Amino acid sequence: MSECDAMELKSKLEAGPADVSIDGATYTITPSMVGIEKKMVKMTGRNYTPAVVEPSFGIGRIMYAMFEHAYYCRDGDESRSVFRFTNIVAPSKACVFPLLNKPELNEIASKVSTMLTATGLSNIVDTTGNTIGKRYARTDELGIPFAVTVDYQVRVPPVRCCLPFGVVVALTGRRSVGLWRVCALIPKALNSLSQTAINQHGSARCGRPTLLFA
Repeated sequence: MSECDAMELKSKLEAGPADVSIDGATYTITPSMVGIEKKMVKMTGRNYTPAVVEPSFGIGRIMYAMFEHAYYCRDGDESRSVFRFTNIVAPSKACVFPLLNKPELNEIASKVSTMLTATGLSNIVDTTGNTIGKRYARTDELGIPFAVTVDYQVRVPPVRCCLPFGVVVALTGRRSVGLWRVCALIPKALNSLSQTAINQHGSARCGRPTLLFA
């Protein structure tokens, strides 16, 4: 109904019922059925078309899918959760902690962390008093692929590094139960491993990768 027809119907309804024809049929409309009025409304605004189209799959969904794909639990122990990020995408490449909560080992762990940071490897230091097993489990939960442990090895002298006699730095992978004792080669070894998209699962089972640690 046009504006003119609406105003005409309004005039008829003021006098009483009015007839309206719709699709060839005639209907009687009473004033109680409908109300017609004319108003002045001030409308302001601006039409804006954004230049960026936001898809329905945002970064949040992509990150969630990646987390779900990388998550699993240890066999036989569902309470031990692990994020198996590949070395190249893991936010933190290594966790450094002493085997025992001793001042001399904590100091060396801090130096090792500084060495890793100097080579561009993100890492965290864990000097809490928890057992070594709990700290390994914590690195698994954070998706850290490698753990660098500072421990005592009384009969093994330092190898090409400035560590006190009897102190050894060991590297272990997330899926490995063995230790690679590499001492001063830690930064070189981790830097080589972290630049690959392959995790350490295969190399850990085949023994120490000579190319990386030699």
